[in-house]
Amino acid sequence: MRNYLKNKNEYIEDGKRYIEDIDQIYNLMKLGDKYTFCCCIHQRGIKLYQYVKDSKYIERTDCSGKKLWLDSAAMQKVEETIAAFDEAVDEAVNGGGYTEVWLEGLDGFVYYRRITSGMPFSRRRFDIVKVFPDESGETVKLFSEDCSVSAMIRQIENDTVLFGKETLEAEKAIDYICHSDNKTIAFNPLYLSALKENDKMMQCELKLHYGIADEDECRFISEKTGLRILPLLPKDYDKSYVVEAIDENENSEFLELLHHSGYKILHRPYFAMMNSTHKNISLNPHTKTGVDAAEQDAEAITFDEFLALFDEYEKSKLQLTNR
Repeated sequence: MRNYLKNKNEYIEDGKRYIEDIDQIYNLMKLGDKYTFCCCIHQRGIKLYQYVKDSKYIERTDCSGKKLWLDSAAMQKVEETIAAFDEAVDEAVNGGGYTEVWLEGLDGFVYYRRITSGMPFSRRRFDIVKVFPDESGETVKLFSEDCSVSAMIRQIENDTVLFGKETLEAEKAIDYICHSDNKTIAFNPLYLSALKENDKMMQCELKLHYGIADEDECRFISEKTGLRILPLLPKDYDKSYVVEAIDENENSEFLELLHHSGYKILHRPYFAMMNSTHKNISLNPHTKTGVDAAEQDAEAITFDEFLALFDEYEKSKLQLTNR
């Protein structure tokens, strides 16, 4: 007999705790016969669980031994998710539908496929499969859906810290992927792969992420996506501009514009906020960097005034051209 708990998504039967449904499953990994993934479960939040095919339960990865048995709807969601995972990995490794990138020094591969639903390049998103050997030599397989270029690079960094080899070659490979500049991008395996595939969009997006995309590359992305992309402004603008940021909801379009344009906005924690405020942000349009805080008594400009800097720069270029 089922004894439902206060949380109506769970019940006890034959001494086992069952869940009826799972809200969301993502960030899958497979090592041996174990699948590990993030689960969002009603009133349990988001936690990591492991699953072995046909085991009929998921188990926490914190060594607590806690198991949640799966009712039919929850079981169906888990089985469909791991089936999609297996299909994606097989397609990436054997099917040719993904771009393959060999990570020198890490003995692993990254496979990515652009999501082209809707207008081409409209979302700038990717499905990603990563295959690495762990320290014992067993193959680790990872799959993520709907990721940006920046998310792809962060994931590679995190995954290789966990599963990559601790060698000088591995350290160099990770550094090229995570911190390329105008000189070192020539050694970046993601960029080299984009050159080999003649994928100009990927080349431009990678440079945008690293903060080295020039005006033509920003314009190319803008034309392909329909999104405005702010270019790097020249050395004359290499300073911190304090910009009003009182209401994130009201100014969400501006913040989205910064995100699309490759700005890296650092968070200043509250313990470091002496004489500072989070009501304003600091932005450097030459380096495309910023902080989500500014000095309290600093004179701030509006978002429109910050964007006017780019119009000012365009006008100055036209004046030089017409001389």
